[in-house]
Amino acid sequence: MLLKDREIPIEIFILEAILRRLPYNHLKRPKVEEDLRKRYAGYYGEQSIDYHLSFLEDNKYMFLHNLRLPWKDDTYFQIDSLILSPSYIILLEVKNMTGTLFFDEPAKQLIRTKTDGTQECFSYPITQSNRHVLQLNSWLRQHKFPNIPIISYVVISNSSAIINTNSNDPNFYEKVTHAVNLPEKIHPLIDLYPNKILTVKKLNKIAEQLVSEHTPSKPAMLERYGIKSEELQKGLFCEDCKKLSLKRNRGSWKCTSCNSVSKDAHLRGLADYFLLIDNTITNQQFRSYFHIESRSVAAKLLQKSNLPTSGSYKDKTYHLSLSELEKWMTRN
Repeated sequence: MLLKDREIPIEIFILEAILRRLPYNHLKRPKVEEDLRKRYAGYYGEQSIDYHLSFLEDNKYMFLHNLRLPWKDDTYFQIDSLILSPSYIILLEVKNMTGTLFFDEPAKQLIRTKTDGTQECFSYPITQSNRHVLQLNSWLRQHKFPNIPIISYVVISNSSAIINTNSNDPNFYEKVTHAVNLPEKIHPLIDLYPNKILTVKKLNKIAEQLVSEHTPSKPAMLERYGIKSEELQKGLFCEDCKKLSLKRNRGSWKCTSCNSVSKDAHLRGLADYFLLIDNTITNQQFRSYFHIESRSVAAKLLQKSNLPTSGSYKDKTYHLSLSELEKWMTRN
């Protein structure tokens, strides 16, 4: 049973918004484009996992993807995929990488060798996976749930990647696997862990608690690239010609470049604003950022957006939470 689907990462929405508003000749644009390609590759890699998980018996498991849970001192830990059963929990650490992947056990590092011979070093996925098991165990104890075995796998989603290691652990290839092997690794667990520790009621309670404590984040990606908000172009984006050239015309948005018409282009624009600038917006800020002259027109558009508000009529502020923003982006 799927209880929490795999959403498009918020980083992808932010990078796309940056590229919509970053001038084509900006020095940081190639880096943003490269990172967006990597983010999409990672997302598609995680999606491919879901196909292989579909071979498991759906009525025996609960699936939750992309969880971000509170840890200690206002920090969080993230889990790519979690599979719940009455007898055990399966935790998946998903890596979407190509080339030759060398798991250097003594140095606790992952070295990737690309087809052109260049190498990159990454954090050791097994260490990450073990840490997430520790954190999830702590989370379960904190909520007074029964002690239950947690089995973790590092899953390489790209089937063309070559896995090598210098590890002396005979169980290394039980911990690290290609995605296609997941069903045959998971199926035997039913016999290895026959004792049902959790009732259906308790299992549902754990799943509900996990979903309720999932806390999305909105990383400050402009700061990460050293891009100031003043460097971004204002206005509304035309979905047809990909230019910031929409103007208000007789109750619609008309593109001054290709003449296409949109009724709700301001919704995508508002999403860009919330992704890149702030979680709140006023009438004056709305008019300034999207080149709207009329205060009353701006007020009507904001009102129709059905955003929560605070303040009086003249000082009204419109809010959009991150969880609502994610729903908005997938809807619009």
